[in-house]
Amino acid sequence: MFSISASITDFPVFSRLETFFRKYKEAGCDGVEIVIGFKQRWRYEYVWSLSQKYNLPITSIHQPPWSGLGIAFDEGFIHQAMKRGVMKFVFHPLTFPPLASHQMTSYFEKIARIQQQYGITVMLENDDGFKGGTILDYIVPKRGDSSDIERIYEIAGQYGFLTTYDMSHTKYAKPHEEKKFLKVFDRIGNIHLSSFNATPKGQHWPLDMGNLDAKGFLQFLKHRQYKGLLTLEVFYPELFGIWRFDFDAIKRSVEIVKSV
Repeated sequence: MFSISASITDFPVFSRLETFFRKYKEAGCDGVEIVIGFKQRWRYEYVWSLSQKYNLPITSIHQPPWSGLGIAFDEGFIHQAMKRGVMKFVFHPLTFPPLASHQMTSYFEKIARIQQQYGITVMLENDDGFKGGTILDYIVPKRGDSSDIERIYEIAGQYGFLTTYDMSHTKYAKPHEEKKFLKVFDRIGNIHLSSFNATPKGQHWPLDMGNLDAKGFLQFLKHRQYKGLLTLEVFYPELFGIWRFDFDAIKRSVEIVKSV
């Protein structure tokens, strides 16, 4: 049976961290991935106390958005996680520069130094190459190079990283039948598991919706004896929610994973 975690972010805006821990536990999750944001950055003790209270280990930490945007790179979240035994970290390429730029190279070199210095595992994630039809598309340009899982694979190999494969960012209905995915499979340390459809906003859906052949993909992982993390990155009904999050969507997705 797979061990399955689920992602906790700042959204919905008017939500409590404890609600996510409690509801994820009730849904059958085995752990959580914490995306460092304004709700978590200055409340580490509280986050770890919730992890212990609900017996949901923190399996990985996702970098805060401000570091991916190139605004500020704060190593404090790495130190805090390591103090509590968390050693796996998800990083994105920088949002704006091309992968081949000097700025991006300096960024990857910095992460590589941190990985070597602290003995952590960096898992570089492929970005979203699809326009979502929101105002963010005019602020954040979509660059094909950082959404290309082969390029991410090559860069990860160059710097000694693993990768995080985000399924909604490639929208492969059957990743296990895609040559690109099979090529990069050996370096995947974390899978951000979700379904999607072909529409701009159709991503990060539960596994019982959309186009993903969830059971076929999970059977492939079982056959290949995948040992990395499985992390539900399901933000349903909307990614940047204000009020509502569908915890039943998490429960249904967990049931599909554990049925395999």
